[in-house]
Amino acid sequence: MAKLEQDTFLANRAIQMHGKCGRIDRAKRIFDSLTHPNVFSLNIMISAYAQSGYVAQAKALFDSFKFPDTVTWNAMLTALVQEGHYEEAKELFDRIPNRNQVSWNAMLTAYAQLGNVNELESFFQKLPNPNVVTWTVMVQGYARCGRVDRAKWVFDGMPIKNVVAWTALLSAYTQNWHIEDAKIVFDSMPVRTLVSWNAMLSSYATSGHAFESENLFQNMPLHDLVSWTCMLQLHCSKGDMDRAVAFFDQIPAFDIISSNVMLTALTTSKDQFQKAMGLFSKMELRDANSWAAILTLYTRSGELSKGMRYFYEKMPEHSVKSWNTLLQANAAAGNLEEVNKLFWKMPFWSLASFCSIIVANSCCGRLDNSREVFTSMPERDLVAWNVMLESYATNGHLELAKNLFDSMPEWDVASWSSLMGAFIHTGNLTGASEIFKDLPQRSALFWNALLVAFARSGDLEDAKKIFDRSPSRDLAAWNTMAAGFSQFGRGGDALESFHSMLLEGMRADEISVLHALIGCNHLGLVENAGRIFASMAADHRLAPWIEHYSVMAEALGRSCEAGAARELVDSMPYFPDKKTLGGLETSKLNPTVSKLACFLNES
Repeated sequence: MAKLEQDTFLANRAIQMHGKCGRIDRAKRIFDSLTHPNVFSLNIMISAYAQSGYVAQAKALFDSFKFPDTVTWNAMLTALVQEGHYEEAKELFDRIPNRNQVSWNAMLTAYAQLGNVNELESFFQKLPNPNVVTWTVMVQGYARCGRVDRAKWVFDGMPIKNVVAWTALLSAYTQNWHIEDAKIVFDSMPVRTLVSWNAMLSSYATSGHAFESENLFQNMPLHDLVSWTCMLQLHCSKGDMDRAVAFFDQIPAFDIISSNVMLTALTTSKDQFQKAMGLFSKMELRDANSWAAILTLYTRSGELSKGMRYFYEKMPEHSVKSWNTLLQANAAAGNLEEVNKLFWKMPFWSLASFCSIIVANSCCGRLDNSREVFTSMPERDLVAWNVMLESYATNGHLELAKNLFDSMPEWDVASWSSLMGAFIHTGNLTGASEIFKDLPQRSALFWNALLVAFARSGDLEDAKKIFDRSPSRDLAAWNTMAAGFSQFGRGGDALESFHSMLLEGMRADEISVLHALIGCNHLGLVENAGRIFASMAADHRLAPWIEHYSVMAEALGRSCEAGAARELVDSMPYFPDKKTLGGLETSKLNPTVSKLACFLNES
């Protein structure tokens, strides 16, 4: 009997390991081989199915067990919540014979993920004994709805605040792009764990604050894979694949998550096909995300048919995510007929599958089909509502977007963003401004969206008023104003904006410098342009793009500095494109290489 229990224990550990690695076929084989599976075996197998998106299989296994315990009920409930099956989760919750705090908190998490504030608050009132987890879920729920003020209110009223609650508030600010408020919370935390550090690091990295990310990373007491992966994502997002690969090679012990980040980044360019396939072949563990990245790689390389063959022939298991990736890949390629065929081939559908079909039809202008799929969905979460709303918005159907918005059970940040985007997309900036006034909370995301709309339309006076009123002018806002000025020939204002930004302590990025150079070019201030160009590496630690070289070469050419322009182009680490060569063609031949040319070459 002791040996049997030991064998079952070891088998359970193996099932758990394979489940976490996405090897469901191996986990199932071990589970099926058990002569006497215990309740722990059942719970682990259900969790393994859930982690890979196989909710139907998890439910079938749950239904086959005669005497599930509370842990089993909670495992199945959590699986349904994680995959967005909220109606089934509510039905299961009502059937649980002995609910404990885990059961209540799992169901509260479902309402938090739905983004329905009314139902979230109503369910919270029913909880028998709310604990710190309960309060933390409420903070997360309000954050998901964009109600950061309510999240802060709940946090302030918590009887006990642990580091998880502090981190939840930190995440509430970062999710809604309140980076400065997030930093205040981070600095106020009485105790910081590695999770706290990583949360702040992730907020900087995902918002593109490279300098702050680097600084925080260097000051962290220790790093784990999450820390390394955050920085890796930052390098990947900036498109610097050489630096990203070099950073990836420095990671002490990368896991499947960091490998997938690097793999996904490499798949963004068909030029990295061999590197991506090389990394994929070296990966000892692969999950649905790994295979989905390879499918994306083939698609972006113009080899969608090969990618589909790879999917059918090489992939050991076809997960929901991989099926959805195929749907999205064919949708992006405009293969609507193939999308519909794949949809009906799928063994089962997730909410993401329905959303993919809606998006595919929307991209092809088949809004009637999108609406039909939407209305036929067995259940809809807030994401599905937002996908349909965004479909109307991007296709310029303002009235339909407004009507759908009004009929939605609840709104979150994405809902308001789509509605405001519908007005902007149709050129109705007055309507967009009215929506902006009605927002429950105006984050930097909305301020910047309105600013971009006015700046791109050429209404720079109103754009400047919006910019001046914005409570948190981030780098994106400064760059938007500079871009508007340079695009519409107001070089002096573009240059003044650049210097004002630096005086306010904002760190310039490549885009900031580019628009400053364009402003100098408009005004014929070639020496100013030279100093700004040279400051990229010296003061801002930035590597010039080919666009910087092009503008600088054009500025030199217009100033009769043909030799200097030619030397600059010859020295740049890029192959000259048409725009760069066009800058040289505007040159007026001058045999003298100026002091400015020497200055640039020395820099």
